[in-house]
Amino acid sequence: MQIKIERHFVRSHLPLYRNVYSLTQSVEKTYPNYKNWYENVFLSGLKQGDRSMILAFEKEQLVGCALIKNVPQEKKLCTLFVRPDSRGQGIGEKLLRIAIDELGQPPLTSVSEKNISFIKGLFNKFHFRLSALKKDFYQSGVNEYFFNDERAETIQNKLIPVLIQRQKHLKRD
Repeated sequence: MQIKIERHFVRSHLPLYRNVYSLTQSVEKTYPNYKNWYENVFLSGLKQGDRSMILAFEKEQLVGCALIKNVPQEKKLCTLFVRPDSRGQGIGEKLLRIAIDELGQPPLTSVSEKNISFIKGLFNKFHFRLSALKKDFYQSGVNEYFFNDERAETIQNKLIPVLIQRQKHLKRD
């Protein structure tokens, strides 16, 4: 596996950026407006130097990526994605390890309840802390799990008992 890190926008890399979107476009199912976010927020941040791509290649084929935001006030894993036919080979773990190294700390992140089963083992391995659970955050009727967020309003939202229960459930499964 070859890893490449894109820390700055390079116009000649537009085909690569389109390839990253093609790889991750199924994210739109759980994150409405993902395409708009990718094109207008993420790539704009790449141009500004506050976002990066960590890309995994097998035989010159893009098989996974981590999209991160790295500014002093926010260290965030925006997207972690591995091509379905390449899962279970340690690619996600390698991408996450590099993302943590790049950010210098366990990143803020959130995961839809629809995807939590895919990532919970990896998050447990890296000691991600469940910070909040919010209903209807990105999709109506769907819970969103937030991790590593010291600013989470858990006490005000009375989520502490729910978080403890969810954390136990995540570790059990």
